[in-house]
Amino acid sequence: MGIQGLLHAVQPYATRITFTHDSQSDGTESAIIDGPGLAYDVYNRCLTRQCGARNAFEALPSYGEVGAAAVAWLEGLEQHGLKVTAAFFDGSLPDSKKDVRISRLQQCANQLVSFRALNKDLTTAASISPTKKSSLPALPFLVPVVIETLLNSRFATITRVEPGEADAYCAQHAKANGGTIFTSDSDLLVHDLGASGKVILFRDLEAVHIAGKGTALAASQYHPAAIAARLQLPDLVKAAFRLKEDPHRSLNACVKLAKTAAAMHAEYADFATEYGATRVCPRLTDDPTGHPTADLSKALARLDPRISEYVRRQARLLPRPVGPPPPPSPSTQTNQIQDMYLPFLLDDPGKTSAWRCGSPIRGLAYSVLNASSQSPGSVHEFERKGTRISFTPMDLLDREHTQTTACALLDRLRDCSSGSRALAAVQRWRLCSVRLLCRQLVEEDRDVPSRAELVSLLSNTISTTYTWEMVHLDAQVQAVLYSLRMLHQILGVFLAMGDGDVEETKLAASCTPLHSLLQKMPRLHELLDSAARSSSGADATVWDAVVTELYAELGIDEPVDEVEMQKRRKRQRKKKRKRKKDGADSDAAELPVKKVSSNMFDVLAR
Repeated sequence: MGIQGLLHAVQPYATRITFTHDSQSDGTESAIIDGPGLAYDVYNRCLTRQCGARNAFEALPSYGEVGAAAVAWLEGLEQHGLKVTAAFFDGSLPDSKKDVRISRLQQCANQLVSFRALNKDLTTAASISPTKKSSLPALPFLVPVVIETLLNSRFATITRVEPGEADAYCAQHAKANGGTIFTSDSDLLVHDLGASGKVILFRDLEAVHIAGKGTALAASQYHPAAIAARLQLPDLVKAAFRLKEDPHRSLNACVKLAKTAAAMHAEYADFATEYGATRVCPRLTDDPTGHPTADLSKALARLDPRISEYVRRQARLLPRPVGPPPPPSPSTQTNQIQDMYLPFLLDDPGKTSAWRCGSPIRGLAYSVLNASSQSPGSVHEFERKGTRISFTPMDLLDREHTQTTACALLDRLRDCSSGSRALAAVQRWRLCSVRLLCRQLVEEDRDVPSRAELVSLLSNTISTTYTWEMVHLDAQVQAVLYSLRMLHQILGVFLAMGDGDVEETKLAASCTPLHSLLQKMPRLHELLDSAARSSSGADATVWDAVVTELYAELGIDEPVDEVEMQKRRKRQRKKKRKRKKDGADSDAAELPVKKVSSNMFDVLAR
């Protein structure tokens, strides 16, 4: 959560620096990028540029726009004389961060619930104010899209998803090679950056005009080693710890305490381990044997952060701790439980989390990776439950059921795409996701979307009919699409690991064609962005026929949409008033009484 007051304390020691086009040919100054910080910085910059939106959903920038902005931002650095040498992204976070992660997810839930309460109608005509553009949590797949975009740009070779926290890798790179870290995390001022490592905060970087030289980049730059020397300290770790103890202490008081010989608190050892020079960052290629295959290293390097974390923990691909491993507890010997922190979806908080859609696909993905284990496993998926963040337990399949489920999904995906050859790839995969979604809803005896809702979603006219029903439906489709992406990435790791027993070899043979089919999925921003979805040329008439076929395929009657339901209710009220007027309202006593659910979320859903 950061060290409160740290940045304010060291601001007087910052140096104003300017990067100009004149130094473009030099390129000796190394730029090290805190990847998650970059993603959120360019997202916020894109958000401020949105104009004319009626609500915060319309004000959200597209994923493609954010990804392109991240590439342009890095190119801008190099145009002003810096050389981008590394962009690090979190590939796993320690267990100690669990409470912080749940707290941040809960903040997103609170934000969405408040927005829902204040915005029952999303079709107001007036444009929203700039301050209300940020009233929603950020795009759920923001960081994966930025990673994917960078991996498909000229910055691919310096983009790294590491088996740890990005800030530690930034610090290690700066210590070994020098350079300036660009970050939004002021805690990097405390890390051991070596003699020449420096820090610039994203928020401090701005474009300025210099007479005769044109546009330049100006910022406040922090040099931790130089600051520590001015304070007559070996580093800033002890002073920062004293500030964390009491955020109201002055820097002078913290420095004075840091110089005393008095014993530090017991918590200091953990603090120094996190920030001090003794911290060791595992290499991307580390695994239990120390000799991963090239295919496995490649598969791990391209994982989305949340998927990377789950894969490394479940498949024992995190570096081994120093010393002998602790003996397993009786509970872990019989049942392995892994946590999965799902991205926070922008759905309707009055309804069941949209993540419940696609759960069978994710269950298959988790089960594939658990195939090498000799004991049953389960996953706790952390998501929104009502207004709270909690976990949903998911028991994993055994090898036999994993194999049959993989074959069944492969057949279903093939059936989904067989009749839609004329559509663009993006539309085919979105149609597949809608079919998988509707089939799951039918199997769980839940309401299937109406014709109007499905046609609006598939023909990309959702922005003209913004309702909470459509927002939730779109989030459900996103959940299915991302579940397929999770399955694809996890299958890639499983198949790259190889060297399993006979049963695992059989499972791999069943999963190979499924992985090959999922390999054809378009990039994430193409699947999620409305501009890409509307480029197929299919109009509402085509989608209307597709929906008719879908209802027939599911073997269900066409659901009645909300508009038609309101018309029917209106006609019923008129008939009731007429009966009362004619003295026939006594018949009403014979009408069946519908039982109203006492479940608060059922009431909210209605």
